[in-house]
Amino acid sequence: MSISSQECRMQAVSNDYYDFIGDLQADSSFNQLLDESFCVQRVSEQYIVIYDRAKGQNILFESPYSTIPKCYGLMDEESLNEAGIDRIRQYPGLMLTGRDVIMGIIDTGIDYRNDVFKKEDGTTRIIRIWDQEDQSGVIPSGFLFGSEYTGEQIDEALSAEDPLSVVPSMDTNGHGTAVAAIAAGSEVPEEGFSGSAPGADIAVVKLKPAKQYLRDYYLISQQADAYQENDIMLGVLYLQRLSYSLQKSLVICLAIGTGQGDHAGGSPLGVLLNEVSRQRMRCVVVGTGNEANEGRHFYGNVSLPQEYQDVEIRVGENERGFVAELWTDIPNRFGVSVLSPSGERLPQIPMGLRSVEEYEFLFEGTRLQVFYRSSERESSSALVFMRFEKPVAGIWTIRVFPVRNGTGDYHIWLPISAFLTSDTYFLQPSPDVTLTGPSGAELVISTGAYNGQTGSIYVNSGRGYNRKGAVKPELCAPGVNVLTALPGNRFARRTGTSMAAGITAGAAALMLEWYRSIRQDDTVSGVELKGYLISGARRDPDRRYPNRECGYGTLDLYRTFEALRIR
Repeated sequence: MSISSQECRMQAVSNDYYDFIGDLQADSSFNQLLDESFCVQRVSEQYIVIYDRAKGQNILFESPYSTIPKCYGLMDEESLNEAGIDRIRQYPGLMLTGRDVIMGIIDTGIDYRNDVFKKEDGTTRIIRIWDQEDQSGVIPSGFLFGSEYTGEQIDEALSAEDPLSVVPSMDTNGHGTAVAAIAAGSEVPEEGFSGSAPGADIAVVKLKPAKQYLRDYYLISQQADAYQENDIMLGVLYLQRLSYSLQKSLVICLAIGTGQGDHAGGSPLGVLLNEVSRQRMRCVVVGTGNEANEGRHFYGNVSLPQEYQDVEIRVGENERGFVAELWTDIPNRFGVSVLSPSGERLPQIPMGLRSVEEYEFLFEGTRLQVFYRSSERESSSALVFMRFEKPVAGIWTIRVFPVRNGTGDYHIWLPISAFLTSDTYFLQPSPDVTLTGPSGAELVISTGAYNGQTGSIYVNSGRGYNRKGAVKPELCAPGVNVLTALPGNRFARRTGTSMAAGITAGAAALMLEWYRSIRQDDTVSGVELKGYLISGARRDPDRRYPNRECGYGTLDLYRTFEALRIR
């Protein structure tokens, strides 16, 4: 029995239906769903998204970890000069602006009425908006939900008395507008502002908010902005299809992140972004997040014959709950026990292959759920997933027991700061390996942030390396007090790796324009382009490279072109 498009549209946005990410290569059973009465969205040759009627929270614990979408949160002209971008744009014979390159932004949307997204004649530079949240318009071809708006429709809206009556897509948060502006906004001389690639076409995917069942599963604060992994993956697919149909180069800028996952690029989103980065005239830029100084990562080492190692978490008042993920490389295996603030201790929780163990702390009224995964397909790693519901304030202790020895190394991550109160953190955290997913994916360009005026690293900039030891970030870009545009034709200074990602994405767009229009070469991939940016990075003679803060140095596009010229 076939399902109507309207039914699938409803399922994709309804909390009565769960979203699952299916790996066709790892589990052949997912292929059967393609011929059954399910609403299924193909993302790539490897992944599909399945919408299935809600069957209670237990089904989430019983499903493979990678099939449950992770939740992502936001990572909040001097800068362009510091990054060597202005010199390249003004260099005789180059005059690069990003022409014929699509700047793809997957974020909170865009204020298309803002002057920084218009040409000199007042028409829009935005060629498409896919608003996943808006169900009033035409669904983009090949997708199941949302509304697509073209550049022609946006121009019609701009000439209307009430633009939102024609194109009702808005950015009520402002994050997506800020990222798009610094990456590809037009020049506004009176404000001293220009985006990195002011001649690029702009395409935007406005993510719909995460479904309530996922927010409840991950115990995410109701005030936090949260977005689903599968929706981000569909945004990547949308931008890919658009660039192919228009035969233009593509830069995808991701300024969102998560504390979930293996922190080594093994998530479905990370695998997909690696695949895109291998393709010609494609580039993916991801910010490393703002978690280095937030105390949400713990690194431990405990080996037999040691009995255990204690990991202490301070939990703040009025914390709804949180999840903690312990990751290690096989053949390491660890068991856990938990001690409450009142001294109630659960014994070592037995290791099961798929079952979830549930406990109630008598005095605290806290519910703890724990499950083990002996191997995650994407990363050949072991995972212990812990879910604390209604934890009382105080010091909670996770006691980690070695069960089988490898190196004895393990990591535990709490959710990103946006998903927790500020008073929940590890008492002995590590600032390293604090980059947020998907910036741990090996082939994407991962960028941290530094202060372009002082040269100092931004204290919260997510640090590497990734959990498997790959150098992340590769670069840092200006990300402190960066001037950008906000909804309502306002300008403000923003700080965070979101700004660094936008600047780096603009630099990548200029390079793609140079390759195609001047060098007449359309074979360069995102992986090769990353290598060129690394070769031109500026390095402090007093520091060792690569390092965990800025990888191979700070972005300098002018030096990159100098290095290419020498060749």
